[in-house]
Amino acid sequence: MGNRKEAVRLLSMIFTEYQIYPLSCYKENSPVRVFQKMYSDNYYARDIEDFLLLHDYKRIRRGADLPISHFDNCICYEVVTGTDLVTTFDVEQQK
Repeated sequence: MGNRKEAVRLLSMIFTEYQIYPLSCYKENSPVRVFQKMYSDNYYARDIEDFLLLHDYKRIRRGADLPISHFDNCICYEVVTGTDLVTTFDVEQQK
């Protein structure tokens, strides 16, 4: 269990630089909190708390369909919808 907790902490540190998971977006009725209530014994429901410990910063407003990173055959976009941040993947032909 210790290795898992450390892995989640290290992953959280990586994402802290990008500031895309602000704690303020995870309010009482957010999908994450609802999932935690419904499945409190699930490892994800517990690990997300460890992940979010380092994400107590102000929310940065971003525009829709802002490309954030490129993979071998797809581009990852983040879309802001209300208070939720949604990540989508579009497969594109590489030239």
